[in-house]
Amino acid sequence: MQTWLAAALTNSGLGNSLRSAINSDSLLSASIDRSSYNSNRVFAVQQRGNQLTVFVY
Repeated sequence: MQTWLAAALTNSGLGNSLRSAINSDSLLSASIDRSSYNSNRVFAVQQRGNQLTVFVY
C-alpha cells in the first residue's frame, strides 16, 4: 500500500504540492519533525473545525 500511495502522489503531482504546503507551515512542519515521520510520508490532511488530522504511511 505504501508503494501505491507514494506512486499515486508522485504521478498526480499532488505529492509535491502537499509537501510544499506542509513545509511552508511552521507549526505543522515542527509537529511532524517531532514525530517519527517526515513530510514525505504524508498522504492526506483533513481539517474538521479547529482540529487538523495528518495521515501518514
